[in-house]
Amino acid sequence: MAESVEPAFRSLNHGDLPLVAQLQREVMPNPWSVNDFAGSLNAGRLCLSAIVAGRLSACAVAKVVAGEAELLTVATARQCQRAGIARLLLLEMFKRLARGDVSECFLEVMVGNAPAIALYTQLGFETVGRRPGYYVLPAGRIDALVMRSFLNQNKLVFTP
Repeated sequence: MAESVEPAFRSLNHGDLPLVAQLQREVMPNPWSVNDFAGSLNAGRLCLSAIVAGRLSACAVAKVVAGEAELLTVATARQCQRAGIARLLLLEMFKRLARGDVSECFLEVMVGNAPAIALYTQLGFETVGRRPGYYVLPAGRIDALVMRSFLNQNKLVFTP
């Protein structure tokens, strides 16, 4: 397990896009491209990064529609995994979402991704559905769990 650190958080910008796309290629089975991240920035989505020791070490993107958010992607650099950075980044994201009057957040997570499911559960998410064959991998299709958290009821999120 990596040593625990306190990251700094900032919004992603267009100059970060090659870095976050590379980070995702290193750790995700279906990574986003530079164009995917650019589309999210251009659409005004909440795009956050965690900076550790001066390096972009994690990123998360959420889409907000009508008081609900959907967490679209989260990735942490391999050398920073298991240090609590993703948890802190998501708490920061949820705090910002709650300030914007977002009351609940949804996400999809790959069935069998025990570390991510455990993190989301710790952050107050509950499974509310399943999407058969949602993820397409070289080995075939894998189901996704749909999870939801009510941000204003989540004791880990400081609402305004």
